[in-house]
Amino acid sequence: MNADEIVRSINEATIYNNTAITYIGQGKYRKAMKLLKKALKIRESVLGVNHLLTIQVYCGIGNLYQKMKKYKKSYDFFMAGYAAVRIHFDDDTYKDLVVETVSGANYAYKQMDKNAVDFAEWLIKTVPFEDVSEITRVFLSYVDTSQDPNKFIY
Repeated sequence: MNADEIVRSINEATIYNNTAITYIGQGKYRKAMKLLKKALKIRESVLGVNHLLTIQVYCGIGNLYQKMKKYKKSYDFFMAGYAAVRIHFDDDTYKDLVVETVSGANYAYKQMDKNAVDFAEWLIKTVPFEDVSEITRVFLSYVDTSQDPNKFIY
């Protein structure tokens, strides 16, 4: 791919993503999902799995599956996003995505009638020490206040 094709592909993925957000607002979840998956496929192939924009689509799909009450699929996409974002723990640009992937996965995990404490124990074992305080703060806010984790839609 030359530079023009790369830019064109990234723009196409952005259009799919933004149109999906419009569909989500209209409650047209199936249409939104098709577009988000197209955006994901393009971003994975052009930018790679570990790129910020690709991880944002993983989170968007995870959030959409939560709206559709498909919590296992939601969990899987948030965990895929978390796996991709883990290599960026030292980069502040990705900090919100670390928190979002963990928070979204935790919410889906609880909706599948899993024990949130098990998730917290796993989290503490896998997150580098310096990041645990921020993620734990967000994690506890979901446990204590049952906030809606769907505040992040890309």
